Amino acid sequence: MVQPKGTAVPKFLIGDTVKLKPRKLALVGKAQKPSPENKRFTKSRVGKVLDIFTKDSKGGSTCFYYSVLWTDEEFTQTGTHAQMRLALVERASE
Repeated sequence: MVQPKGTAVPKFLIGDTVKLKPRKLALVGKAQKPSPENKRFTKSRVGKVLDIFTKDSKGGSTCFYYSVLWTDEEFTQTGTHAQMRLALVERASE
């Protein structure tokens, strides 16, 4: 399917398995070693895309957001995340 130039297309589809990209933390000074509260940001979470929706930015561009069901060993919950915060793990079977 060919999209007209300038039309945004979502990277992920419903049912895809995605993970959260790890956050980059700047550790300065005495905080050179990761503390227990900072370690939670380095672990990737894995989940399935439940829903896709768009929001318009101030500049008028369309941004994709995903509702994701996170299935960790600790707990299961849903969350809404921007496309730039997610990475594809496995494409949903079609």
